[in-house]
Amino acid sequence: MGWLKKQRSIVKNWQQRYFVLRAQQLYYYKDEEDTKPQDMVNSYPRTSGANWISQGIQHNWSPT
Repeated sequence: MGWLKKQRSIVKNWQQRYFVLRAQQLYYYKDEEDTKPQDMVNSYPRTSGANWISQGIQHNWSPT
């Protein structure tokens, strides 16, 4: 669990999101209080600056 910055797919700006890893699935939320994740990644990135595709959208992330 922790905060990462996620790059948006269209505007390309960076947003801070709260990420939680559960059983090889990486979920992210707008903040720690949210109960419903914004999205989930089946195979999570293992290095800073990695990309992944979820629901047909490419995502980038970096540590905060």
